[in-house]
Amino acid sequence: MKTVVIFKWFNKKETAMLKYLIFLLIFFKTGCVSAQSSKWTFRLKPGYGWAGTEKTIILDRETKDEFSRGFKIGSGVRAGLRLSRFLTLAMDAEWQFSQDLRIRTFDARNSADTSNDPVYTTFYRNNFKRIQLPLTLQYSPFDKSFKPYITAGIMPSFITSGRIRYTAKSSLIGEIDSGNTPADFTIPANEKLRKNFSYIAGVGLNLKKRVSFELVYQFAKPINLAAFDPGSSAINVPVYTTRANEGWVFYVLIRLL
Repeated sequence: MKTVVIFKWFNKKETAMLKYLIFLLIFFKTGCVSAQSSKWTFRLKPGYGWAGTEKTIILDRETKDEFSRGFKIGSGVRAGLRLSRFLTLAMDAEWQFSQDLRIRTFDARNSADTSNDPVYTTFYRNNFKRIQLPLTLQYSPFDKSFKPYITAGIMPSFITSGRIRYTAKSSLIGEIDSGNTPADFTIPANEKLRKNFSYIAGVGLNLKKRVSFELVYQFAKPINLAAFDPGSSAINVPVYTTRANEGWVFYVLIRLL
């Protein structure tokens, strides 16, 4: 039953993803059977990092968006299979919470006398929870306990929930509104945004047999959430943009087996 639910994340056009998930099931099943083999390792992997990016987008003469970094925090497990002296295949299953920040500024000061023209500023904190399944290859040319390595791979993910917190202010009267709203993935245009296929790359360091450190960057496209469902009409729906899915993450890996 669980396998059927996982397959429903992906449509027929995503055959590569489907093959990947089938591989995951075989990978974990084989790993559990072969756990006592020296080629296999199993690790815990708590992590913390920086979500989003620093970027300014000018929408028109009065309006601009300023994106800035928030934070990521997560935890998971890793199964590793040593393929050769220098190559290791790693499969992770992890949960992650990420938050990025956005400031939208609307400057209405267009007249000669700007004393009564306000500047409206809205501060957003975008919170998302997701499950992700990175599959990576690690390359290390060293064969000692001190072993730096590089890692790169693919990462399917699924957003389980999202929430947007906001505070709106006017330059004339101060705070005018605040609140929070859930990211609505029931809107047809937003349903496909829950699943994502991205790439990761980074560096790692094995200090001891049981402890490793890893710094990776998670590459992901911005999430453009539709504000409402236009139905069958040709309305150009406004979107809300967040970059919380991308960013740096630092992991501590603790070997169990």
